[in-house]
Amino acid sequence: MPRVKPVRDFALAHDEEMSISKLHFAAEISMGAARRYWYGTRDGTEDGEPMTVVDLQTIVKVAQAVGVPWKELVEDRLTLQLAAA
Repeated sequence: MPRVKPVRDFALAHDEEMSISKLHFAAEISMGAARRYWYGTRDGTEDGEPMTVVDLQTIVKVAQAVGVPWKELVEDRLTLQLAAA
């Protein structure tokens, strides 16, 4: 099952002053959604279970806000298999 990579590293590489709050405003998404994507977890906490279900419109907004293609934010089985090889 694909999972969402934490957006935090992409966001900070794009803008060192990026925060969850700034992502919330830049992507025009709820604060809860910003937290979930920031940490890549279902509950929006740093140690939560990985997020595996995404809303395409939301992930596109998040990707645009941090300056990457949305596909870079999703980790799939093929990516994991290639990394392990």
